[in-house]
Amino acid sequence: MAVVIFKIYYPIYLLPSVLYVGDACYKHVQRWMLAFADSGWNVSVITRRTYELDPDFLKSRNIRQYVIPRPPGSQLTYGLLSMVFPLYFRNVVQEVKPDLIHVHSILYAMISAFSEFHPKVVTIWGYHHIMRSWAVKRWLERRSLKAADVITVNSPSLAKKISEIYDILPEKIVFLFWGVDLNTFKRGYEVEAEKMRKALDLDWADTIFLSPRATTPHYNIDVIVKAFANLAESREAALIILKGTGKREYFDEIVGLAKKFGVYPRVRVIDRFLSEKEMAVIFNLCDAFISIPNTDQIAFTVVEGMACGSVPIISDLPDYDGIIDHGVNGFRVMPRDINSLTKVMELVARDKSLRRDIAAKNMEFVKEFADRERNLKRMYELYETLLCEGKI
Repeated sequence: MAVVIFKIYYPIYLLPSVLYVGDACYKHVQRWMLAFADSGWNVSVITRRTYELDPDFLKSRNIRQYVIPRPPGSQLTYGLLSMVFPLYFRNVVQEVKPDLIHVHSILYAMISAFSEFHPKVVTIWGYHHIMRSWAVKRWLERRSLKAADVITVNSPSLAKKISEIYDILPEKIVFLFWGVDLNTFKRGYEVEAEKMRKALDLDWADTIFLSPRATTPHYNIDVIVKAFANLAESREAALIILKGTGKREYFDEIVGLAKKFGVYPRVRVIDRFLSEKEMAVIFNLCDAFISIPNTDQIAFTVVEGMACGSVPIISDLPDYDGIIDHGVNGFRVMPRDINSLTKVMELVARDKSLRRDIAAKNMEFVKEFADRERNLKRMYELYETLLCEGKI
C-alpha cells in the first residue's frame, strides 16, 4: 500500500514526518498542521504553554504536541530566558526525528535559531512581528531566517521588507498563505441572504455595512460606529456588528455609543459565533465590510469578504500593499481617522457601479492568489522539493 503526495510515492510505514513550531491554537498554524495530518503525514507540534490545543482533539488527529514554558512579558527577562528555549526545541527534535520542520512566526524562528536541522521552512505573519526590535533580538531574527531553507510570507510587500531588513536573497522568500475555501466563500447565496435580511429586519436598507472582526478596542469598532453616525445621507444605510471574541464590557459600550448617536435603530448586533457558511451569507448580504485594526496581517476575514464580492474598507497598513489598492479594489484609511472613513462609506453607499467593479476584481484576485486548495498544493510541492533535494 502507498500514499501519493503529488509526485512522490511513500510506503505507508515511511510517511514523511513534519514538526510544526508555533502557537498551536493559532489558526494559521492549526490549519496547516491539520491539513497535512489529514493527508497522512506524521505531524507533531511544539508550542508555548497556554497556546496548546486540547490533547484529546490532537490525539483523534494523530498529532503529537509538546509544550514549552510561555515566555514572560518583560522584554529584558524574555531576552535572558529565550536562550534556554532552544534546549526544549533540541530535545523535541531529537525525540521526533522529523523529516522537515515548519516554524511559524519570528518568535519561534528565534527558538530554532541555533539548530542545524534541515530542511526548515519559516513562515512570517505580518509586519508587526518584525518592524520593532532591539539589537540582540534583531541579531537572533537574522540568524534564524538565514538558517531557513525557505521563508514564506502572506504578502508580496512583506517579502520585500524581509529581504531588506535581514539581507535575505529574494528568491529564498515565497508569497504563500492559507487562502480561503472557495467552495464556501463565493458570490451567491441569494436565498440565504434574503432570509438573513428578513431575520435582521433590513428590508428597508439600501446599503449594508458589516463590521466582521471581533468587537475589541484593537479593531476600533467605536470609530466605525462614529463614522456610520456621520453619514450625510444615512437613512437607508445599515450597520451589522459581530461580537466574535470581544469582551461583553466593550460590546455593551459599542451598543451604548450607537444609542448615544441615535443610530441604534439602524444597527444590528450579533453576539453569537457564525459558521463559515453563515459568514459567507452575511458577506453576500452586505455591500461593504470595515476592518480597521491598529495592526494586522492579511486576515482570513478580509480575504473571505473579498471572495464574496463585498467591498473591503481596511486599515492603511503595509500588510495589504499589493493586495488592496485604494480606490481600485477597495479602500484604505488610517485606523482612527473617522472623517476619512465617513467619506469612503458615503462613496460606497452612493456608487453601486463602483461596488460591482470592485467585487468583480476581487473575486478574480482571490481565485488566483487565495484559493485554499491551490495554495495547499503549493505547500505540498514546496515540502516535496525540499525533501527531494536531500536536505534531511
